[in-house]
Amino acid sequence: MGSSGGNRNLDYFVAKLTPHEDMLFIDNMFWLKFRDELRGRNLILLDPVGFRFNVSVEKYGYNGRGIITGVENIVERYNLADSYWVFFKYKGDCKFDIRVALGDFEVNYHRVESDKHDDVQPVENEDDPEEGPEEPLFMWEITLTKAAASGANALVIPARIVRDILDKNQEVVNVIDEGGELIPCKLLKPKRRPSERYLSSGWYDFIRGKKLKAGDKIRFYSDDSMKSLSAVVDCI
Repeated sequence: MGSSGGNRNLDYFVAKLTPHEDMLFIDNMFWLKFRDELRGRNLILLDPVGFRFNVSVEKYGYNGRGIITGVENIVERYNLADSYWVFFKYKGDCKFDIRVALGDFEVNYHRVESDKHDDVQPVENEDDPEEGPEEPLFMWEITLTKAAASGANALVIPARIVRDILDKNQEVVNVIDEGGELIPCKLLKPKRRPSERYLSSGWYDFIRGKKLKAGDKIRFYSDDSMKSLSAVVDCI
């Protein structure tokens, strides 16, 4: 499965935000790294247009896992009717930049209305890109086919990821699962299609190790570097 050690060197994590809940769990490996700095503290969360959320960090349960409380304000701010994913990037001094997304769609941070059916739009189609985030959050979602779940298919990297952030000479992408394990995956560049990229060896280990099956969904998240890629699995 590749080397362990998780995302101890990373300053971001992804968490699921569900309406009607007032807390979310902090990624375990991130918590182990920063718990002494964050435990019992008030946090400042800033969205891409500078809107500020004040939340708190507490420990939860017998194992003292970290949680963030007060997140109902995020749900209310963006009128979220479904479960969304929140991308937290730690800036130090108990401050985080956040992004809120569902699959390949990100909330419109400028337009906050009460219509819960019109609260998202594609990241790439912002009405005023000059006022948008300076550092894009790259994300995409796949549903495993039978062939992909068997490990027969490589993972296709979306064209916009290849175009915008992959290094031309990059050979490896580290896939990080929800438990923090890091799996180095070889990046393939087809000779006949030089604009395309695929993850091969390592990716097969990820699929088999998770015992994934056809229909399972995987969401991928990265900041402005594809050196590492967070993978969140939803099993059917």
